[in-house]
Parts: sequence; structure tokens; C-alpha cells
Amino acid sequence: MVNKYRLYWTLQIGGWLVYALLQIGYSVDAAGTISVRRVIFLVIEALLCLILTHFFRRFANRGRWLNLNMARLIPRILAGVVVLSLIIYFLKIPVSLLL
Repeated sequence: MVNKYRLYWTLQIGGWLVYALLQIGYSVDAAGTISVRRVIFLVIEALLCLILTHFFRRFANRGRWLNLNMARLIPRILAGVVVLSLIIYFLKIPVSLLL
């Protein structure tokens, strides 16, 4: 039997780790090099995304979104994506300024 809790965290951490590594790889490919500050920024960005998507999942589970029909689910998902994007954007600003 698959442990859903372990699978969730494996996919969550693995997915955001792959995201960070791809961003680092693209930065190196585009500029030919990458600064330590840029790597730190990208790792922090991935951690912020991991935390926020985890809390979004908890919010959606508490609201029983998976029990909704598509007509009610899609607007909630779209609104959630917009809200998460804005939160991530505004959280990245102070990180960028510090680095």
C-alpha cells in the first residue's frame, strides 16, 4: 500500500527541487555563469512555493474542493492561482532586496 503522506511530500519536495534546478540550469545557460546570490534566491523561491502550495492544498482540502463539480471548482482554482501568484511575487521582493 502506498503511503499517501510520504508520496505527497516526495512529490512536493521533488517537484520544487526540480523547479529550482531547472531555473539554475537556465540561468547558467543564458549567462554562462551564475552567482551564489542567484542560487540562494532560486532555492528560497522554491521553498516559498513549496510552503505556499502546501497551505493552499490544506485550504482546498478543508473546503472540500474535490467534492465540487467543475463549474464551481474551476473559478476557485483560477482565483487560487492568482492569489498564490501575487503572494509569491510580493514575498520574493524582500528576498531579492536582501540578496
